[in-house]
Amino acid sequence: MTDYPNLFQTYIVRSAQAMRDLLDQPRTRLPDEVREQALHTLGYALHLDAAWPAAAEVLRQLAPLMEKAGYREEWLPYLSRGLAVSLAQHGAAAAG
Repeated sequence: MTDYPNLFQTYIVRSAQAMRDLLDQPRTRLPDEVREQALHTLGYALHLDAAWPAAAEVLRQLAPLMEKAGYREEWLPYLSRGLAVSLAQHGAAAAG
């Protein structure tokens, strides 16, 4: 029998890792479809402890691009959630 909750969590972790790898490429601007997918991925990954390492890296990679593009209002809830998760997991480096 398939363990669907575990399978879904695996997909979330893999999606966060794939987004991290995609954002690792140097870029000066963030295409809309990548921004939308990154935020969608973070919406799930920031609520799953197993996805935190990749999610933290996605937050770090996205921050300058989102700020530069003027998406502060859209971006702030993700940063706030990331800070809360980081502090809960004692990740001072990621919180910074």
